[in-house]
Amino acid sequence: LPAYSPLSSSDNCGAPAIDQTPAAGTSVSGIGFTTVSLRATDANGNTATCFFSVNKIDGTPPSLTCPGTQTLTVNASCTVDLPAFSPVTSSDNCSSFNVVQSPPAGTTVSGLVVTTVVLTATDVYNNSSSCSFNVNKTDNNIQQIICPANNQPLFLGANCLATLPVYLVPVNTDNCGTPVYNQTPAAGSIV
Repeated sequence: LPAYSPLSSSDNCGAPAIDQTPAAGTSVSGIGFTTVSLRATDANGNTATCFFSVNKIDGTPPSLTCPGTQTLTVNASCTVDLPAFSPVTSSDNCSSFNVVQSPPAGTTVSGLVVTTVVLTATDVYNNSSSCSFNVNKTDNNIQQIICPANNQPLFLGANCLATLPVYLVPVNTDNCGTPVYNQTPAAGSIV
Protein backbone atom coordinates (compact mmCIF):
# COMPACT_ATOMS: atom_id res chain seq x y z
CA LEU A 1 0.00 0.00 0.00
CA PRO A 2 1.21 3.53 -0.68
CA ALA A 3 1.12 6.30 1.92
CA TYR A 4 -2.27 7.99 1.71
CA SER A 5 -2.94 11.54 2.89
CA PRO A 6 -6.27 12.93 4.03
CA LEU A 7 -7.95 15.39 1.68
CA SER A 8 -8.00 17.80 4.60
CA SER A 9 -7.05 17.74 8.26
CA SER A 10 -7.05 20.52 10.84
CA ASP A 11 -7.01 21.06 14.55
CA ASN A 12 -7.67 24.19 16.61
CA CYS A 13 -4.34 23.77 18.43
CA GLY A 14 -1.87 22.73 15.73
CA ALA A 15 -1.41 20.16 13.02
CA PRO A 16 -2.52 16.62 13.99
CA ALA A 17 -0.36 13.52 13.38
CA ILE A 18 -1.79 11.13 10.77
CA ASP A 19 -1.59 7.33 11.14
CA GLN A 20 -2.58 4.89 8.38
CA THR A 21 -3.97 1.38 8.95
CA PRO A 22 -2.81 -0.88 7.29
CA ALA A 23 0.49 1.03 7.25
CA ALA A 24 2.11 2.29 4.07
CA GLY A 25 4.31 -0.45 2.62
CA THR A 26 1.99 -3.26 3.78
CA SER A 27 1.57 -5.98 1.12
CA VAL A 28 -2.01 -6.79 0.27
CA SER A 29 -3.03 -9.59 -2.08
CA GLY A 30 -6.02 -10.75 -4.04
CA ILE A 31 -8.46 -8.90 -6.19
CA GLY A 32 -11.08 -6.72 -4.53
CA PHE A 33 -11.37 -4.12 -1.82
CA THR A 34 -9.19 -3.38 1.19
CA THR A 35 -10.38 -0.87 3.80
CA VAL A 36 -7.84 1.75 4.84
CA SER A 37 -8.28 4.09 7.78
CA LEU A 38 -6.56 7.40 8.46
CA ARG A 39 -6.52 8.59 12.07
CA ALA A 40 -5.67 12.14 13.03
CA THR A 41 -4.34 12.60 16.59
CA ASP A 42 -3.67 16.02 18.11
CA ALA A 43 -1.18 16.90 20.84
CA ASN A 44 -3.83 16.29 23.55
CA GLY A 45 -4.69 12.77 22.34
CA ASN A 46 -7.94 13.71 20.64
CA THR A 47 -8.57 11.58 17.54
CA ALA A 48 -10.71 11.54 14.43
CA THR A 49 -10.79 8.68 11.90
CA CYS A 50 -11.91 8.36 8.30
CA PHE A 51 -12.21 5.20 6.20
CA PHE A 52 -12.01 4.51 2.48
CA SER A 53 -11.68 1.49 0.22
CA VAL A 54 -8.77 0.63 -2.03
CA ASN A 55 -9.83 -1.43 -5.04
CA LYS A 56 -7.10 -3.88 -6.02
CA ILE A 57 -7.27 -4.41 -9.80
CA ASP A 58 -5.30 -6.94 -11.84
CA GLY A 59 -3.44 -5.07 -14.59
CA THR A 60 -0.95 -7.83 -15.45
CA PRO A 61 -1.64 -9.95 -18.54
CA PRO A 62 -1.28 -13.72 -18.43
CA SER A 63 1.99 -15.13 -19.68
CA LEU A 64 2.17 -17.92 -22.21
CA THR A 65 4.75 -19.64 -24.38
CA CYS A 66 3.75 -21.08 -27.75
CA PRO A 67 5.02 -24.39 -29.08
CA GLY A 68 7.67 -24.36 -31.79
CA THR A 69 6.96 -24.90 -35.48
CA GLN A 70 4.46 -27.68 -36.07
CA THR A 71 4.08 -29.93 -39.15
CA LEU A 72 0.84 -31.39 -40.50
CA THR A 73 0.35 -33.75 -43.44
CA VAL A 74 -2.31 -32.80 -46.02
CA ASN A 75 -4.84 -35.32 -47.29
CA ALA A 76 -5.67 -36.37 -50.86
CA SER A 77 -7.49 -33.04 -51.36
CA CYS A 78 -4.37 -31.10 -50.28
CA THR A 79 -6.15 -29.90 -47.12
CA VAL A 80 -5.83 -30.54 -43.40
CA ASP A 81 -7.90 -29.48 -40.38
CA LEU A 82 -6.01 -27.55 -37.71
CA PRO A 83 -5.99 -29.35 -34.35
CA ALA A 84 -6.39 -27.59 -31.00
CA PHE A 85 -2.94 -26.36 -30.03
CA SER A 86 -1.98 -25.60 -26.43
CA PRO A 87 0.68 -23.27 -25.05
CA VAL A 88 3.79 -24.94 -23.67
CA THR A 89 3.49 -22.82 -20.52
CA SER A 90 0.77 -20.45 -19.31
CA SER A 91 0.04 -18.66 -16.04
CA ASP A 92 -1.62 -15.60 -14.54
CA ASN A 93 -0.82 -13.69 -11.36
CA CYS A 94 -4.34 -13.31 -9.93
CA SER A 95 -7.08 -15.06 -11.80
CA SER A 96 -8.18 -17.70 -14.22
CA PHE A 97 -7.74 -17.11 -17.94
CA ASN A 98 -8.93 -18.44 -21.26
CA VAL A 99 -6.77 -19.33 -24.28
CA VAL A 100 -8.18 -18.76 -27.78
CA GLN A 101 -6.61 -20.07 -30.98
CA SER A 102 -6.70 -18.23 -34.31
CA PRO A 103 -7.45 -19.72 -36.79
CA PRO A 104 -9.59 -21.89 -34.51
CA ALA A 105 -9.23 -25.65 -34.16
CA GLY A 106 -11.11 -27.41 -36.94
CA THR A 107 -10.32 -24.75 -39.55
CA THR A 108 -9.48 -26.38 -42.89
CA VAL A 109 -6.28 -25.03 -44.43
CA SER A 110 -5.07 -25.94 -47.90
CA GLY A 111 -1.93 -25.95 -49.97
CA LEU A 112 1.63 -26.27 -48.82
CA VAL A 113 2.11 -22.66 -47.68
CA VAL A 114 2.95 -21.93 -44.03
CA THR A 115 0.01 -21.12 -41.75
CA THR A 116 0.61 -18.87 -38.73
CA VAL A 117 -1.36 -19.75 -35.60
CA VAL A 118 -1.85 -17.22 -32.78
CA LEU A 119 -2.70 -18.20 -29.20
CA THR A 120 -4.18 -15.42 -27.03
CA ALA A 121 -4.64 -15.72 -23.26
CA THR A 122 -7.17 -13.35 -21.66
CA ASP A 123 -7.87 -13.22 -17.91
CA VAL A 124 -11.15 -12.27 -16.23
CA TYR A 125 -10.00 -8.62 -16.03
CA ASN A 126 -9.53 -8.49 -19.83
CA ASN A 127 -5.73 -8.42 -19.67
CA SER A 128 -4.35 -10.40 -22.59
CA SER A 129 -1.14 -11.50 -24.24
CA SER A 130 -0.43 -13.47 -27.41
CA CYS A 131 2.21 -15.63 -29.01
CA SER A 132 2.41 -17.22 -32.45
CA PHE A 133 4.03 -20.12 -34.25
CA ASN A 134 4.12 -21.55 -37.77
CA VAL A 135 2.44 -24.69 -39.05
CA ASN A 136 4.16 -26.28 -42.04
CA LYS A 137 2.15 -28.56 -44.29
CA THR A 138 3.67 -31.55 -46.06
CA ASP A 139 2.35 -33.77 -48.83
CA ASN A 140 3.00 -37.51 -48.53
CA ASN A 141 0.49 -38.50 -51.21
CA ILE A 142 1.90 -40.25 -54.27
CA GLN A 143 1.09 -38.45 -57.49
CA GLN A 144 -0.54 -40.30 -60.35
CA ILE A 145 1.21 -40.59 -63.72
CA ILE A 146 0.34 -42.62 -66.80
CA CYS A 147 3.00 -42.83 -69.46
CA PRO A 148 2.35 -42.79 -73.21
CA ALA A 149 1.66 -46.16 -74.79
CA ASN A 150 4.54 -48.56 -75.36
CA ASN A 151 6.23 -48.86 -78.74
CA GLN A 152 6.22 -45.18 -79.64
CA PRO A 153 7.53 -44.93 -83.23
CA LEU A 154 10.81 -43.06 -83.71
CA PHE A 155 12.04 -42.96 -87.27
CA LEU A 156 15.78 -43.08 -87.78
CA GLY A 157 17.48 -40.72 -90.17
CA ALA A 158 19.94 -41.54 -92.93
CA ASN A 159 22.78 -41.89 -90.42
CA CYS A 160 20.67 -44.40 -88.39
CA LEU A 161 20.19 -41.87 -85.55
CA ALA A 162 17.14 -40.05 -84.23
CA THR A 163 16.44 -37.16 -81.87
CA LEU A 164 14.11 -37.95 -78.97
CA PRO A 165 11.01 -35.71 -78.96
CA VAL A 166 9.21 -34.39 -75.90
CA TYR A 167 6.85 -37.11 -74.83
CA LEU A 168 3.66 -35.76 -73.30
CA VAL A 169 2.09 -37.45 -70.31
CA PRO A 170 -1.62 -38.02 -70.94
CA VAL A 171 -2.43 -38.19 -67.22
CA ASN A 172 -0.34 -36.25 -64.73
CA THR A 173 -2.16 -35.29 -61.53
CA ASP A 174 -1.27 -34.50 -57.94
CA ASN A 175 -3.36 -33.60 -54.90
CA CYS A 176 -1.46 -30.35 -54.36
CA GLY A 177 -1.14 -28.86 -57.85
CA THR A 178 0.38 -29.78 -61.17
CA PRO A 179 3.58 -31.76 -60.83
CA VAL A 180 6.64 -31.23 -62.98
CA TYR A 181 8.04 -34.29 -64.68
CA ASN A 182 11.41 -35.05 -66.20
CA GLN A 183 12.07 -37.22 -69.21
CA THR A 184 15.09 -39.53 -69.25
CA PRO A 185 16.84 -39.57 -71.68
CA ALA A 186 16.00 -35.89 -72.14
CA ALA A 187 14.14 -34.56 -75.14
CA GLY A 188 16.69 -33.65 -77.81
CA SER A 189 18.99 -36.56 -76.97
CA ILE A 190 20.44 -38.38 -80.01
CA VAL A 191 19.67 -42.08 -79.93
